[in-house]
Amino acid sequence: MIENSDNEYKNQIEAMVEDQHLITSLKSETSVIDSRKEKFIFDSIIKKLNGNIVYVDFWASWCLPCRSEMLPSKRLRIKYSKDSIKFVYMSIDKDISAWRNASAQENINNYQYNYWFSNFDSSILAKKIKLITIPHYILINKESKIVDTDAPRPSDPKLILILDKLLNKKN
Repeated sequence: MIENSDNEYKNQIEAMVEDQHLITSLKSETSVIDSRKEKFIFDSIIKKLNGNIVYVDFWASWCLPCRSEMLPSKRLRIKYSKDSIKFVYMSIDKDISAWRNASAQENINNYQYNYWFSNFDSSILAKKIKLITIPHYILINKESKIVDTDAPRPSDPKLILILDKLLNKKN
């Protein structure tokens, strides 16, 4: 039994060292990682989603208002699942483990567009969109241009009107 706990402890230490290596290697750019520990540059994600409306949710594990918006966000993802809208989650947690745990609790840990924004506080993007408080949402149009740096929360009915307008849907 002691051997098992020693192995578990060793695995936790190895995971922490690996995470620290990822964190160190991402410091110089607007960098994100996904749940598979793959590294991306934020702009490359947006370019990959070109042709879609992108709703970006900046959140953190410790932010209760952020967490309370996860269910309305999920409802919107379902509502627009057949439309060209992608929901992107960007955690600004300082601790990668906190992001992983909160992502699991919110059932977005395996969601394709769930990322940890490793260096948000020093990034050009955070300054550009005036990311000072969270939750914070931005909307990007089908041409990959930011159209709203302070978009409504998922629970705000105005968001549906805006998304429908961007989709050219009539109400």
